Amino acid sequence: MILCFIADGRSMHTQRWVQYFTQQGHEVRLITYDPMTRVINGVTEHVLVSRWNNLYLSFIPRHLAIKRLVKKIKPDLIHAHFIAKYGFHLPDLKFSPSVVSAWGDDVLILPQKSRLIRYYTKKVLASVDLIFAVSQDIRNHLMKDLEISADKIHYLFHPDRHFHTAIDTAEWISFPDRSTNLDHYHPKYLCYQSMKSTQCYRFIAPISTTHKSYQGNIHPMNNEQDPRENIGKPYERGMLPYGGGVGANGNISFVVSREEYLDKMERLKSLL
Repeated sequence: MILCFIADGRSMHTQRWVQYFTQQGHEVRLITYDPMTRVINGVTEHVLVSRWNNLYLSFIPRHLAIKRLVKKIKPDLIHAHFIAKYGFHLPDLKFSPSVVSAWGDDVLILPQKSRLIRYYTKKVLASVDLIFAVSQDIRNHLMKDLEISADKIHYLFHPDRHFHTAIDTAEWISFPDRSTNLDHYHPKYLCYQSMKSTQCYRFIAPISTTHKSYQGNIHPMNNEQDPRENIGKPYERGMLPYGGGVGANGNISFVVSREEYLDKMERLKSLL
């Protein structure tokens, strides 16, 4: 099959998607505003460069380029990632089958900030054949806030021992002592949730690598650079050795420092 992804090439999630499907023997095309940070064999990348450093001014020229590319590529399926950016190209393409993945802000934050964004978000969701939600919470908001039927949404959760897209918040356990400055923890994945962040959780490590055998020893970056210096920079592999988050623009939005990592891990270990 010829699979066409419309997504941020800098995102590690995009790179994992396209790498997986090219390894399965599919022809993979990636249409993106920004190129991938590494070469993935078998993936043909189409980077839409714009003379304007503005998403709004560059949208129409990029959209016209996408329409030409889709007509030329003739894909069997189109999959866009992040509704309120790459997904906005889908309705006018009038292509089927098409899929859009909802990642967070594109459902939880942006539609509530702008009536225009809400209108186009609903238009995207109505135009596609399938919607991937990376958490149960996002799935619930798609149904409740944007009135999408449950049978159109697939809750996408395929954790491995290196990375977890989401976890079931019903499994959070409250800390008995609020002086720990933590609100909840998860006994299976050995991670913590800080209520200072309402959009994401800060994942620490799978329990298989830490529970019982954890002694407080971790492996710092080779150059001993403080990862907090990476805030605001485009994400690259290895820049968040102790955890953190990446915004929709591909830049690092927050960082877990080595000191914070060790402190939280010791507190978690004492509770397990």
